[in-house]
Amino acid sequence: MLNGSECAWKGCHQRLLDEDRAWTGEIAHIVGAETGSASHDPTWKPEKLRDIGNLALLCLHHTKIDHRDSRSNYPVEFLRKMKERHEAPFRRAYQGFEEEFLNITAGNVVTPWTILLAVNGAGASVARVADHDDGADQSGPVPGSRD
Repeated sequence: MLNGSECAWKGCHQRLLDEDRAWTGEIAHIVGAETGSASHDPTWKPEKLRDIGNLALLCLHHTKIDHRDSRSNYPVEFLRKMKERHEAPFRRAYQGFEEEFLNITAGNVVTPWTILLAVNGAGASVARVADHDDGADQSGPVPGSRD
């Protein structure tokens, strides 16, 4: 996600995950999803309403943008700009990471493998690996298992 796990409201840095990594925020629609909700547009299809571009992640204090009586207080354009300003630094960081990752891995060759896990007769986890290119099979204990 491009929100840094923080409320998108300008100036609010409330974390949306608690110490146990449990979600403490609210997902609010910029263009209201339900008939009669704030900024609802009946011409929008359900897929467009649920698209990440139409969603703002907010702390519980700032979820009022979704309320029916807030239509005139928080116009769609205001909410879109708020979301864009909030996500911009995270988007730049992600794009930088993505470009760096692609540059580092540009010369790598990817070999397709399939790993199937099975339990042998003694109850031990075994990985069965089949190479799609040459049909070779290899079996052995699952890395990190107690077997």
